[in-house]
Amino acid sequence: DVLRLDPAAIVVVAPRAVGDGPGDGGAAMTATRLGSLGELPIRATRDGRLATIDDPLSPLPSLSMVSFAEELSALLEGWRR
Repeated sequence: DVLRLDPAAIVVVAPRAVGDGPGDGGAAMTATRLGSLGELPIRATRDGRLATIDDPLSPLPSLSMVSFAEELSALLEGWRR
């Protein structure tokens, strides 16, 4: 399905444990997290538009969603250029 959809970008939301330092959030880390999906010939991997948001508070329905939205917005804006 992912190959057929050929997404232009993939953002993995995978919170790290509370107390752990921030991950690298880079494409290599995300490709590894995606496993075989990270090796597919799709636009997201070809253009390097893979990212991880690993803030441990990001999935919580609270004010932390504001920082999650800002991080996602900055990420997508950067890719738009």
